[in-house]
Amino acid sequence: MYNPLVFMKSKNGWKNIPLGFKFLFVFICLGLAFTPFTLLGIVTTGTSFFGIMVHGVMALLIGIILSIIAPVILLVALLKKYNWTWKYGVAVYTFGTINTLGTLLNLDALVAPAAGGELVTFMKIMMIMMIMVSAGFNLMLAILFYVFRKKLQ
Repeated sequence: MYNPLVFMKSKNGWKNIPLGFKFLFVFICLGLAFTPFTLLGIVTTGTSFFGIMVHGVMALLIGIILSIIAPVILLVALLKKYNWTWKYGVAVYTFGTINTLGTLLNLDALVAPAAGGELVTFMKIMMIMMIMVSAGFNLMLAILFYVFRKKLQ
């Protein structure tokens, strides 16, 4: 006979996700909601992949993998509490850190030299700061997945 309270005793589901990861879950869901706008930007301007500017269909494919497929897998893994959830989280956010830092290799392609001297220098400094904050955020999330690996299984 089916017992409807079996799910409540399960280690799966929203209730058993640590609080910090619930915030991350909501943040990822919001990111997925804005993915069409992200993909539109990627199609029109291209994207940096390990410091190499990629355009066209390849940029769209990279955008779909990194903006839709990887986050959805992470969301399902967080809800189902698979044994590999923490490893996947560490891998995704370590990849994000390395990819973001790779953007520093091609900074000149990202900052259009249409403006003159001082403005370009200012834009490069701002881009470097944004890249470092993004890389730091990704690294922090990778470390959190590693630290809380026992609670995510």
